[in-house]
Amino acid sequence: MTLIVGILCEDCVVIGSDSALTFGTNEHHATIAQPLREKISVIRDSIIIAGTGEVGLGQRFNYVVEQKTGANSNFSSLNAIQAGETLARGAIENFKSTFSSPGRYGALVALSCRNAPTLIEFSLDTFQPEIKDKDCWYVSMGSGQTVADPLLGFMRRVFWGDAPPNRQEGVFAAAMVLTLGCEMAPMGVAGPIQIAVLGKNEQNKWRVQRLGQDKLDGHLENVESAIKHLERYREVLFDRDRTAPDEPPVPQ
Repeated sequence: MTLIVGILCEDCVVIGSDSALTFGTNEHHATIAQPLREKISVIRDSIIIAGTGEVGLGQRFNYVVEQKTGANSNFSSLNAIQAGETLARGAIENFKSTFSSPGRYGALVALSCRNAPTLIEFSLDTFQPEIKDKDCWYVSMGSGQTVADPLLGFMRRVFWGDAPPNRQEGVFAAAMVLTLGCEMAPMGVAGPIQIAVLGKNEQNKWRVQRLGQDKLDGHLENVESAIKHLERYREVLFDRDRTAPDEPPVPQ
């Protein structure tokens, strides 16, 4: 069971996840859940991968990404659609080699394509790639998706409007959705949350930064402050009700 969230920002990509690793005899019978220290994978400090589904297929997808994006490939010259096709084709061929059927693994990948931040969703059902863009710049996957999607819609309505967020807003949104998702998802999703960001460093190179607990704590404090602010609005409503003039009696 998993909750992963991806947000394409103005100048970076934010990917976050919960930390639960679920054991079981099959996908319908979970036995125990254990914490996983690093649920988000990083390839060569420049690519983020977060997956949902069978762990073994995730390990093999990480291997495919590492091979397809190596220094001896032409991957750096590809546009976003070509990059998605290349990774999907490589993964599907790898999965088929051991007769794995579709619907057992899906993933989010953050990378740079032609010097632009890129977020690709590989569908759990078919593993076909979808490129996130300025019209649809956020996504969630995993068993917690039914909780996370409405929360992402709420973040767009309140904080984003009709354009992707900046880095700080993107990390805040991921922290908010993951925190509430871990609290409300029915099963198999648990903290602590993990967040990684793909952005340009001081040398103008695309690099991944895993947010350490000290930086995460700052964003979690912002999340708690936002929730407290909404809680205080309830007091405003109650005060308004108390100060409103009494309604005239209803004639008998």
